[in-house]
Amino acid sequence: MIVHGRENPIDELKNRISDAFAVKAQYDATLSEIAKYILPAAQDMVSTIPVNQGQIRTVNIYTAVPALAAQRMGAGVFAYLMPTGQHWFTLRATPEEMNEQTDIKMWLSDFRVAVHQALWDSNYQREMYTCIQNLCIFGTACISVMWDDGLVFENHHLRDIAFELNNRGIVDTVFKKKYMTVRQAVQQFGDISMGKEFDKERATKPYSHKKFEFVHCVYPNDSFDRTKMGSFPFVSRWLNMADRKIVKEGGYYEQPYIVVRFSTIPGEDYGRSPSHFLLPEIKMYDRMRRIFIESSERAQNPPWWIASESVIGQPMTSPGAVMYGTPMAQPPVPLNTGVNSQLNAQMLEQLEGIIERGYYNDLFDVLAHYRNMTATEVEARMEEKMVLLSPAINGQKGELTDPVIERSAKLLMRHGRLAPRPMNLETEIIYTGRLAMAMSTMQSNALGTVMAKWAPYAEMHPVYDNVKMDEAFKHDARAHGVPERLLVDDREVAIVRQQREQMNTAQQGSEIMESASKAYKNIYDAGGVGDLIGAL
Repeated sequence: MIVHGRENPIDELKNRISDAFAVKAQYDATLSEIAKYILPAAQDMVSTIPVNQGQIRTVNIYTAVPALAAQRMGAGVFAYLMPTGQHWFTLRATPEEMNEQTDIKMWLSDFRVAVHQALWDSNYQREMYTCIQNLCIFGTACISVMWDDGLVFENHHLRDIAFELNNRGIVDTVFKKKYMTVRQAVQQFGDISMGKEFDKERATKPYSHKKFEFVHCVYPNDSFDRTKMGSFPFVSRWLNMADRKIVKEGGYYEQPYIVVRFSTIPGEDYGRSPSHFLLPEIKMYDRMRRIFIESSERAQNPPWWIASESVIGQPMTSPGAVMYGTPMAQPPVPLNTGVNSQLNAQMLEQLEGIIERGYYNDLFDVLAHYRNMTATEVEARMEEKMVLLSPAINGQKGELTDPVIERSAKLLMRHGRLAPRPMNLETEIIYTGRLAMAMSTMQSNALGTVMAKWAPYAEMHPVYDNVKMDEAFKHDARAHGVPERLLVDDREVAIVRQQREQMNTAQQGSEIMESASKAYKNIYDAGGVGDLIGAL
């Protein structure tokens, strides 16, 4: 059993949980307001037990534009980072020359294929897409990577997550709430005693729908010893909060809960998303939409001005209705308020553009408003947009994609689905998604531009000798997405070139012999062989 080395580990654990969720409570009001307008189903950030399943949460919301813009951003980030059905990352050994070793090259290729296949066979696509959407909306998201005869991913509601940072600002401790019925808890932890209150409920109502609060605590193990069997770098404890009892203990080799933050402000633990900065515009847009709807309805179905006792009976304003009035009375007239709905519509259009640009929608569809452009103009606009989009997406690698890939690969190795890493092999993850490819293509295009610029001077001076042509070709090929298996090893290239040189040498010798033979024949036919021999 893993212990933390304290006299009252349960009290210490409960205090840590309370403190972590107290820090998170400072953000709950803002997060709830963001969710109200963008993700209404998730707006109960402070709910003790989730009870809003199936409820309609869009009452008094008059627009879906912010929600659609945030969803478009989430889809764009997902597609640019990890396009579905494609190998969107690979592994490269460091130093670079190790990538040409046959055994290393084969293991790197097997790694890429095995990890991608495991991700595709799991629920990765759905859960990761939801995680990225939450990241774009709330600025903080959490996804877990577990094993159950295969990789299992789960995106977690921010309401149930709290965490701690280490001295380097990295999330290393996560507390995850989970509410379970008696039946669910027994399935999760087995038929064991889980506390006085829980055991009483199980004895009287084993199929009760009452939910008990459990907290999964995963944090670094201060007493970790890699030489001891059963010692793990991370402690895992499930705590029954009502009965103050630890119901399950264990450990992990890696932190299974991966917390990612969109952007952070110094001194704050939780991340901020575009929603935080767009919230005033979103609230104004929603209110103006309500006013626009009311004013438009008032213009199309206006109130009526009717003089006292000018109509007999109840006034009828439905189509085809007949009203009876008193003689000489002023007839009823519609009351025109004079509201300029067109001006309101123009302001709404401007706000809608601000919201969409705030969620980078214009960068994900760079050519939506441009027509009749040359290929050069298209390339220039794509490069400009990629430069602007790169900081918003590439920042998620360190806290999201890198840990997910590393955790998934190590799980596959431990369960025999992937060969162990070769000894003393250092690697780095290289991304080949749409954004990474676009950024690499910009560099390769720069080389082409320089070479084209200096082409007129190549005849006067061998300027191309300054370029490593083989490395430049492979870099350009990888930047444009050419599969690694189609690129020939450097040693094979050297062998092919040597064989070609030998063939060229042999062919030149054959041509010389053939020319000499023809010359001899011509001289012989002319009768000048004796003169030739004498001259020799």
